[in-house]
Amino acid sequence: MELRPPELRIEPPDELLQALAEAEADQPGNDIDTGTLLEVQAWMRSITSPPPDLFDEGRAQEGFGLFHGRARCTQCHQTAEFTGPGLFTDITAIPPAGGLSGGIRVPGLRGIRLTAPFFHDHSALTLEDVVARLVEPGDPVPFLSPVEQAALVEFLKSL
Repeated sequence: MELRPPELRIEPPDELLQALAEAEADQPGNDIDTGTLLEVQAWMRSITSPPPDLFDEGRAQEGFGLFHGRARCTQCHQTAEFTGPGLFTDITAIPPAGGLSGGIRVPGLRGIRLTAPFFHDHSALTLEDVVARLVEPGDPVPFLSPVEQAALVEFLKSL
């Protein structure tokens, strides 16, 4: 059985397909048709997360509990890919500027260990740096002990 994120398991709604057909009838040549939409969806379904790197399974399980519990990570990372709604401007020392000044969307966490350096300003070089930043006083994650922070890092490595 192939596993995919829940938001990609559905077929396009008939209303969307109908709207695309009407748009094509009203303005021929807009290059969007249902065949293209289905091809894009098939391509999206083919994308898989990278396999996890080496991690301590027991510690990752503790981190899973923290992520979904006391650390409140799921307030921002809500979907199957650990993304979510909202824009943030205050989680780094240097606020986003220019086109990012309105805020940065919550990133997905699948394969996060492969995306260093972290944050828009590249101010965190490791997952340990990320977790330490997010538990600083006043940030979105409550205080976590160094042992709890390490467990959360192990969970992130498992994604």
